Amino acid sequence: METPEQTLVDRLSERPAEERRKELTQLVIELAAAALGHETTDEFDEETGFFDVGFSSLTAVEVRNRINDLCGLETTPMLLFDHPTPAMLAEHLDELLFTPQNT
Repeated sequence: METPEQTLVDRLSERPAEERRKELTQLVIELAAAALGHETTDEFDEETGFFDVGFSSLTAVEVRNRINDLCGLETTPMLLFDHPTPAMLAEHLDELLFTPQNT
């Protein structure tokens, strides 16, 4: 059971890898939709390219900053350019957060 003090990383660390990736993918999709001012995530799926749906370098940095805050990371401004779909970004985040050298 999640407590209010439990961080996203704490909560995800308790999940199997496949479930973690699904949750990270959904989080990325939700952040992407919010950055573009969308009320729903209907326009997005895990393979939708961020820049195919109207992202600019400013929205990419905005999403990167939110990810850093939520996950306690310090990633480069190029994060979404280097991982241009929610699935690719979620996989990268999973590796950053849950590989043995990072756990």
